[in-house]
Amino acid sequence: MIKYLHGIPRERSLKLSSFQMDILIMLGLLMFGVFILLYGFVKVSFKQMKFEMEYIEVETKKGNENYELAIKKVKNLPHKTLKKRSVAEIDMIVIHHTEKKSRVWDIADYHVNKNGWSTVGYHYMIQSSGKILQLNEIETISPHCKDYNTRSIGVCFNGNFEENMPSDAMLESGEKLVKYLKTKYGIKTIVGHGELGNTDCPGENLKLFVEQFKN
Repeated sequence: MIKYLHGIPRERSLKLSSFQMDILIMLGLLMFGVFILLYGFVKVSFKQMKFEMEYIEVETKKGNENYELAIKKVKNLPHKTLKKRSVAEIDMIVIHHTEKKSRVWDIADYHVNKNGWSTVGYHYMIQSSGKILQLNEIETISPHCKDYNTRSIGVCFNGNFEENMPSDAMLESGEKLVKYLKTKYGIKTIVGHGELGNTDCPGENLKLFVEQFKN
């Protein structure tokens, strides 16, 4: 005789079919796999990023100005064989925009694996939040401006500035970064990408501020 529990046969309430067990096992394995992937992604992401703070002194029209510049160095981006140069060769900063707001990982992957470049095409990238990312060491030759790569530093603003305006935070960080690079490496020439080649980069809405960076 079958005993009932709340109207459900006890035998059925305490036993799962083999099909149901297989489903539960598959779900458990799937959840475990997702956990491992997320853990690995977070772990790798933290390894790839580190913060460095530098205190620098910058000459301005108002006199000496001291400020704190935070640069986040990004490690382990896609690259091939990196070509190096002497810091003494650097005499120019070239300003760019990405044309489309993108993740730095996607930009590096596109440059290296789609374009076939040796590395991501910029030394620095400035995010809309004002965060400064260093994507390549200064000694690395980044393929950001044809015929000028050996002698220049590529600074890129993340976004399309033909269509949009750069944020105040971006401009403030950009100005500080350019002053820092000018001071540290004795650079006097600051140009937009379009001044050296047939391109709209860095966009009309950023070109006005490039002129301010030159001062």
